[in-house]
Amino acid sequence: MGAAGSVTAQTDINVVNTALTRLGQSPIAAFGQNTGTGLVMQESYNASRDDLLRRQPWNFARTWKNLSQLSNSPLNLDIIPIASGPGIIQFTAAYQLPNDCLRVFRFSPKDAHWRIVGKVLYSDAIPATLVGTPLGLQPLGSDGTDNQPTLASSGAPSMLGIEYIRQITDPHQWDACFYTAFIYKLMKELAIGFTGLAQAYKMAKDEFDEAMLNASVINGMENWPDPFWNTDLNDVRYGYVGVTIEGF
Repeated sequence: MGAAGSVTAQTDINVVNTALTRLGQSPIAAFGQNTGTGLVMQESYNASRDDLLRRQPWNFARTWKNLSQLSNSPLNLDIIPIASGPGIIQFTAAYQLPNDCLRVFRFSPKDAHWRIVGKVLYSDAIPATLVGTPLGLQPLGSDGTDNQPTLASSGAPSMLGIEYIRQITDPHQWDACFYTAFIYKLMKELAIGFTGLAQAYKMAKDEFDEAMLNASVINGMENWPDPFWNTDLNDVRYGYVGVTIEGF
């Protein structure tokens, strides 16, 4: 795609018209124009774009942000019985997620427990300044070892924040793989309604699935690989610590 202002610069209407013309439909001049096509695209375009952004951790859409602590009251709720796990997590604070956050990908400090409820993130990480009292309880992991709020060596995490997928509405900022996948996603969603042809839907779906696979591979090549965590499942798969399986 060209740079903003160039002859080949993309706009939302260009994106829509690319999908429409590939389906054999007439292009539109604007969202919401007095035709069925324009009205349909006005309703579905933004939702389709955000859905695609959430589907995988696109490198171009990742960003870091420290979180602002909220002054929430304690959540004295008995939701999950203690008997269901070996211990409990005590949420110490709540944090406001950014307005443009579509998906939380990582949390810092990495060893802290966290949970999203609505647009708020709850964690047992001890902030530099604790506001209010602990917020609630949740069962621990199965190993039973992480039964204390997370503390850094200084008594508070060096950085409490998230790496997240942000909502990017400007097509000029999209990765080429995302652009391609979005075109086929729109075609897939519009194929039956606009053409009535199951073959058109299948073609668009197949192209979309391949575009997503290619995008996942390329995004992965541009990142340091995540390690396999030491879990029972990995131990069994890789034959660690003398694991034996009945029947083998």
